Amino acid sequence: MWLLAVTAIWIAALSGPAQARKSGPEVTARAAMTRLANTIRHSGVERGEARGIARDLRRGAKGSLRGRRACAALGAVAEAHGAGLEAKRKRRRSLLGDVRGAERALLRLPATHRCGLRVHHARVKRVRPSFNPNLPAGAALHEQGGEEDYVVPRDKHSKPLPPQGTPTDVAEGVGGATASVVTDPLQVLTSTDVGPLGRGFYPQEPQVAKKGEVVLYSGNTNGAVSLDGGAHFTRIDPNRVFGNDPGPICCDTVVRYAPTIDRFLWLMQYWCPPPKTGCDGENQNNRYRLAVISPRGLRENAADPTRGWQVYDLTTQRYGSGTWFDYPDMAVGDRYLYLTWDLVGVGTANSRIPLSELTSGRSLDVDWFQGTNIFYRLAQSPTDTAFFLKNATDSRDEAYVWNDFLPFVFEASLPHATRPGSFYQSLTPAGIQNWNDRAGSPVVKGATLRGDQLWVSWAAGRWFSERGSGPTWPQPHIQYAVYDTPSLFDLIFGASLHDRHDGFIWSSTATYTNPVLATNAEGDVAITFVGGDSHSMPTPYVGVLTNREQVLRAVLSQGPAIAVVGDYAGLQPDSGDPTRWVAANVFTTVDPRSGLGDNWLYTRFGRAPTPPPTPPKRAPTEIAVTSTTGTAYACCFVTDQVNVFGKLTGAAGGEPVRLEYKPPSGSGTITEAVTTDATGNFTGHFTPAENQAGPWTIVAHYAGSGIYAPSDSDPYFQYVSSIPI
Repeated sequence: MWLLAVTAIWIAALSGPAQARKSGPEVTARAAMTRLANTIRHSGVERGEARGIARDLRRGAKGSLRGRRACAALGAVAEAHGAGLEAKRKRRRSLLGDVRGAERALLRLPATHRCGLRVHHARVKRVRPSFNPNLPAGAALHEQGGEEDYVVPRDKHSKPLPPQGTPTDVAEGVGGATASVVTDPLQVLTSTDVGPLGRGFYPQEPQVAKKGEVVLYSGNTNGAVSLDGGAHFTRIDPNRVFGNDPGPICCDTVVRYAPTIDRFLWLMQYWCPPPKTGCDGENQNNRYRLAVISPRGLRENAADPTRGWQVYDLTTQRYGSGTWFDYPDMAVGDRYLYLTWDLVGVGTANSRIPLSELTSGRSLDVDWFQGTNIFYRLAQSPTDTAFFLKNATDSRDEAYVWNDFLPFVFEASLPHATRPGSFYQSLTPAGIQNWNDRAGSPVVKGATLRGDQLWVSWAAGRWFSERGSGPTWPQPHIQYAVYDTPSLFDLIFGASLHDRHDGFIWSSTATYTNPVLATNAEGDVAITFVGGDSHSMPTPYVGVLTNREQVLRAVLSQGPAIAVVGDYAGLQPDSGDPTRWVAANVFTTVDPRSGLGDNWLYTRFGRAPTPPPTPPKRAPTEIAVTSTTGTAYACCFVTDQVNVFGKLTGAAGGEPVRLEYKPPSGSGTITEAVTTDATGNFTGHFTPAENQAGPWTIVAHYAGSGIYAPSDSDPYFQYVSSIPI
C-alpha cells in the first residue's frame, strides 16, 4: 500500500511542472489582456468605446483561452489596437506597447494558430503602360457568363414568405431626367447624359467617383472625366491609361475615391494574351491593372487625361492562380484598399493594399486569401474591418471578415428572410427581349456599412422553386437585410450576425433589380437599381432608405424597345459633399444615325434639407391680463371671487389659454383653462381655498392650437404678462 502511495506522489511530482508549463502561456496571456484592459480605460480613447473594449478584454481573460475563445480574445486585442491609433498622442506609446504585448502572448497559444484562413503575400510591381494603336482590340462581346445560371441551394430552415408589406411607391420620371424642388425629400441635383458608350454593344458596368468638381466615370472599355461637377464630360481612352501591351483591355471596371490619400482608383480587367484572348482552354492568364491619380493630377492633365497615372500590375502569376480573373469589386477603408474578384471555376482572390503605398510610386505589398465559390461583393465604407459577402443558401449569406489588426480572416453567417431565387424573366414592352437575363440573379449585389450596421442587398425572383410551388411574388424584386455588427470578440465567438430588419422593394406590375448600396457621411443609406414593366423600358432609379421616409425615384423616362442592363451599376458617396451621392447607370436611347444605342447616365442626388415648418394659421403676437375685479381689499380670503380679463392679440375665437393664480406664499397655485372669444378676449375667475392675503400673481399662457404641439416652452407661441393684485 505504501508503495502505491509513493508511486502516486512521484508521478504527481513529475507531472506538476509539465502542467504548470502547459498552463503558463495561458496565464501570461490572461495577465497581458487584463493589463491592456486597465490601460485602455485611461488612454484617451473615447470613454464609451474604451469601456466596451475593456469589457471584452476582461471577458477573454476570465475563461479558458482555447479554441474559438482564443481567437475571440485576439479580436478584443485588435479592437484595442484600432482604438489606440486614435488615442491622444501623449498616451499612444504606452497603450500600443500593451497591445503588442497581449498580441504576442496570445499568438504563443496553439489555438490561435488555427483561427482562420491563411493569408498570402504578393509583391505587385508598378508598370509603365505602353499603347500600340496597331494592335487589335478585344472582342466586342462580354466574356463573363450570365448570372441567371447561378444556383443558390435551399436551406433546411427555409421559410418561404408571400409578399411582405405594401408595394413600394416609386415615382416615375416623365419626359427625361426629373428635376426636384428644394422641399422634395429626394433631390436630383445633376442628371447628365454622358453620351454613347462607344465600341461594343454588350452590357456595361458603369462606375463613378467624385471629389469636389472632379468626376471620374468608367464603363468597361470606355471612360470619361468631368471638371465641372458632372455637367460636362471629356472622353478618356482606357487603352492609353492602362496600356494594351499585355493584351487588350476587356471589361468589368471599378472606380473609387480614397479620401485619406486624395486619390482616384481605377481597376481594369484584361482579356488573356493573344492569340486566344477569350481565356478558354489552356490560355487562362489574364490580369487586372490598378491606375491611381489625384484630382489635381486630372486637372493638370485636362488636355490629355490619360497622362499622370500610376499603374500597377496584378497578374494571375502573382497570385499563383491556374485560372483567370473576373467580376471585381473594391472598397476603401481607413488604411487599406480592399479588392475581390473571381478565380473562375475555383473561388475568389480577396486582397488588401495599404493606401499609403498607393502614393509612393513604388511596388505594393499585397496581402490576400483565397475564398470558396464565386461572385463576392465588398461592403462599402469600411473603417478598419472589411466584409466580403456571398450567398450561401436561400436563407443565409456568408461573410469573410478581415480586420486591419487581426493576423487571420474569419467567417461569419448572415441569416435573412428566405429569398425567392427562381423565375427572373422580365420582357420589354415589345415582348422580344428578357432584359433581366443578366441583372436578375440571387447573388449579393450591394452592401454597405452604416455605423454598427451592415446592409446587404440582392435581386429576388418570383418563385422559391423552379416549379413555382408555394407562395409566389408577382414580379422580380429587391430584398435587403440589415445586421448588427457586434464587437470583434462577440462576432468571432458567435460567428453570426443578428438580422435586425428585412426590407422589400417590390411592385405588383414592375420588375426591380440590380440594387447597389452606399452610405454618406451623415449615415444615410442610398440605393440605385433598375426598374421596368410591360409598358416602360428598364429605367435607372435612385433613392434613400434611411433616417426619414424611404424615397425612390426614376431618373430617366421610358425608352425604346430594346434594353441593355449589365451585371452591376455604380453608386458612391460624393466626397465633395458628404450629404450627397453620385450614381452611374446605363440607359437605352434612339440614335438618329444608327438606331438604338446605349448611353451612360450620371446622377448626383441626396436628401433635401428639412422643410421649414408650415406657417401658422393663427399668429398671436401678445397675451396679456388686462384687468381684475371682485375684491376691494388686499387679496385674497376664502369665499372671495376674483374675475380675470385678458386678450390674445391677433387670435381668432376658440384659442386655448391657461391661467395660473399664484398666492403670495408661492405654493398652492390654482390653474384654469379658458378659451378666447371671436375677438381674442378671454375671461377667468378663481376663489382661494384658504386665506392668503397679499399680492397674488396672475400669469396667462398661450399653449397653441391643435395645429401646434401644446408646449408651454415653445417660444414662438408664448408671451407671458403678470400683474400684482
